[in-house]
Amino acid sequence: MNTIQSNVGQYVHRSYRAFDDSNWYKKVPDRVLNDAREYLIGRLEEEWDGATPPFDFEDRANVIINDILKEGTAYESIEGFIKETKLGAKDLSILQRRKEIAPEIRALMGEYEDARVNYAKTTAKMARLIYNQRFLDRVKDVGMGEFLFTEQDRPANMTQIAVTGNKSMEPLNGLYAPRDVAQAFSDMGKTDWGPLMESLIRVNGMVKYGKTVLSPTTQFRNFMSSAFFAISNGHFDMTKTAKSLSVMREYFSKAGEAGKLAYLRKLKDLGVVYDTPYAGEMARLLEDSKLLDLESQEGDGGIRRTLRSAASIATRFYQFGDDFWKIVGFENEKQNLIGTGMDAVAAEKEAANRIRNTYPTYSMVGRGVDTLRRFPLAGTFVSFPAEIIRTSYNMIKIAAEDTKNPSRRDLGIKRLAGMSVASGLFYALQSLTRDMFDVDDEEEEAIKVMSPYWSENSNLAYSGRDEKGRLRYFDLSFLDPYNYFKRPINAALREQPWQDSFVDSARDLILPFLGTDITAGAIFEVLANEKATGGDIRNSADGLIDQARDVVAHIVKTVQPGIFGNLDRLYKAYNKEITSYGKQYTMEDEVAALFGWRVTTFDPKAALGFRSLDIREMAGQASRELNRALSDPNNVGEDGIEEALDRSLAMRERTFNEALTLISAARSSGMSDAEIRQTMKASGIALRDLQSLVVYGEVPPMVIGRDQALSAYRRALGSLGQERARRILERYGIAANTLRSR
Repeated sequence: MNTIQSNVGQYVHRSYRAFDDSNWYKKVPDRVLNDAREYLIGRLEEEWDGATPPFDFEDRANVIINDILKEGTAYESIEGFIKETKLGAKDLSILQRRKEIAPEIRALMGEYEDARVNYAKTTAKMARLIYNQRFLDRVKDVGMGEFLFTEQDRPANMTQIAVTGNKSMEPLNGLYAPRDVAQAFSDMGKTDWGPLMESLIRVNGMVKYGKTVLSPTTQFRNFMSSAFFAISNGHFDMTKTAKSLSVMREYFSKAGEAGKLAYLRKLKDLGVVYDTPYAGEMARLLEDSKLLDLESQEGDGGIRRTLRSAASIATRFYQFGDDFWKIVGFENEKQNLIGTGMDAVAAEKEAANRIRNTYPTYSMVGRGVDTLRRFPLAGTFVSFPAEIIRTSYNMIKIAAEDTKNPSRRDLGIKRLAGMSVASGLFYALQSLTRDMFDVDDEEEEAIKVMSPYWSENSNLAYSGRDEKGRLRYFDLSFLDPYNYFKRPINAALREQPWQDSFVDSARDLILPFLGTDITAGAIFEVLANEKATGGDIRNSADGLIDQARDVVAHIVKTVQPGIFGNLDRLYKAYNKEITSYGKQYTMEDEVAALFGWRVTTFDPKAALGFRSLDIREMAGQASRELNRALSDPNNVGEDGIEEALDRSLAMRERTFNEALTLISAARSSGMSDAEIRQTMKASGIALRDLQSLVVYGEVPPMVIGRDQALSAYRRALGSLGQERARRILERYGIAANTLRSR
C-alpha cells in the first residue's frame, strides 16, 4: 500500500514515439538533439575524468544517439511496441521497476507526456500479458500427454519449447514437444518481407479491405453465398435462423441480454463464430494496412477512433454474414447428433468440431497459404479457395464415416443430399432459365466465347431479353462458394478443342492462388497500357499531363473502395447516362447490383469490338516477332529464319483461330457478316485479313510484301551500313520464298 501511495501521480509505464513512429529519428527537434548530445558529452567527460580517449567525445555522442533512435525501435520494426520472441511469449518489461532515465534521453526518444496515451499503452501491454498467460495455460491444459511432455516422460525426437528458466514462456518452459510444434512457436507465422514489400502489403491491405468490407455489393453477396455452406452440409432446418437473428444485436454490442451474450461467448470458445476466412483475412488486411494504428499521434485521436469504430462495424457486418449461417449449422448439427442418442454437452463439442471442419474457418488456414495471402502478386483472397478445398474433403470424409455408423446413417445421407443439391442447383438453374428464354447451345457458347475471361466458365442464369432482343443474365459465381470446382468442369464440357479445355481448366484451378492481385494488376495494366476489359488506358499521342491524368484515373477506379463504385453508378443511373458502348445505366439495375445482383446485358457488337482489340494486338505481336528476327544485325542463317517464320505462323494460327471462333459466336448471336466486318474493322483488323476470316472462314495467309522488306532495308541502311542492310533485305527474300513454297 505504501508503494502504491508513493507512486500516485506517476505514470505506470513510460511510452515513447521512437517505438511507434519508424521516422521518429527524422523528426527529433534540433533543440532536443543538442540537449541529448551535450548530456552525453558531459557523461563521457565524467567517465574519462580528464584522460584522453581514443575517440572524439562529440563523435561518440552522435553514435550513441544514432543507436538510441534506431536500435530496437520502430525504425527496425513497428512490432517493437510489444516484444514477443515466440508465440505466447510474455513481455515482462511492464512488471519491471521503471528505470531512472535522464530527461534529455527521454526527450530524445520522444516521451509521451499525455497521460491518456501512457494509460492506453500501459493497459494494452497489461491486456496482452494477461492474454498470453491465459493462452500458455490453455496450451498446457490441452497439451500435456498429447504434444507436451516433461523430461521424464518425453518420447524420442522431442525438443524443448523454452528452457526451464525462461519466465516469459512459463508454464511451458522446460516442457518438450515435437520439433515442428516447437518450431511453430518460434515462427509465430510472421515473415520478414523487407521495408519495400511491407509497404506494398500495406497498400494491398487497404485496397482489398475497401473492395470487400467497404462494398455493399460484396457484403450482401457474402451473406447469400454463405447459405450454401449450410445447404451442402445437410443443415436444412431453416427454423434455426431464428437463433442467429435472436443474437444479432448482441453480436454488435456488449450491452445486450446476458443469456444471449453468454451463448455467443460459448460459441466463440467452441470455435464456431468469429473465425471465418474472408472476415479473418479482412481483419488481417486492416492490420497489414496500418490504416488505424492503435498508437495515434496527438491531436488526431478522435478521427482515429471514429475510423476504427466505422471499420469495426463494417468488419462485424461482413463477419456476421458468415457467422449467421455457422450458428444455423451448429444448431442443426447439434440437434442431429442429440437425435442419435448423444448427450447435449458431447453433441455441442462434436457439432462445433464438425462446423470448423466443414465451414470455412480462418484459423485452420495453413502457414503456406497465410504467407501467400500477404504476397502482393498472388491471388486476391487465397485463404477462401484453400478452405473450400479443405472443407469439401472433410464433408466427404464425415459423410462416409456417418453412413458406415448405423446410428448416424441418416446424418450421412442428409449430408450427401446437401452436397448433391449444392453441386447441381446452379446447373439446374442455368438449364431451367435457358429453356424459359429459348437460349440454344450456340447462343450460350457465343456468350461464353465473347464474355470477359472471368465469366467464360461460369454458370449463368438468364433473366430475359431487352427491347432489342439482347439476352440479360446473371453470373452465378458470386452466389456459389463451390464454383472453384465447377469452373474447370464447365471448361471441359464446352465444345472447344481439348487443348483449350485443358488450359482453361488448369487456369481456373491455379488462378485463385497465383493470379494477379488487384493492386499488382492495376500496375501491370498501366505498364502494358491495356485495360483488362480491352482498350488503351492512355493515348500515347496526348500530352504528358493528359496521359498522367488517364493513368491516375484508371488506378483510382481499379483500387477504390467498392462503395464508391456503387455510388458512381447510381449517380449515372440518376442522370440516365450511357456507356461508351451504348448501354444506359438504369436505377433498377444499379439498386439490384447494390444488393449483390449485377445483371449483364449481352451486346454481341460491343463484345466483338472489345475482343477484336485483343486479336489485333496478338496479330501485331506475331508480325513483330518475325520482323525482329529478320532485322537482327547479327548472323541469323537460314535455319534461324525458318525457325522465326514457324514461330510467327504458329502465333498467327492461334490468333486467327480465336478470331474465327469469335466470328462464329457473333453469327450465333444474330450479327450479320456486314456488321461483323464493320465492327472488326473499327477495332483495327486489316481488310485483307477480314476477307479471309469472314468470307472464306480461314486463317489469313501471311504475306511478306516488297514494301515491308524495303522499309526494313532503309532503316538498317541508316544505322547499320550497306553490307548489313543488304543482308537483312536478303533475309526478307528468303522468308518470302519459303512462304510461297509452303
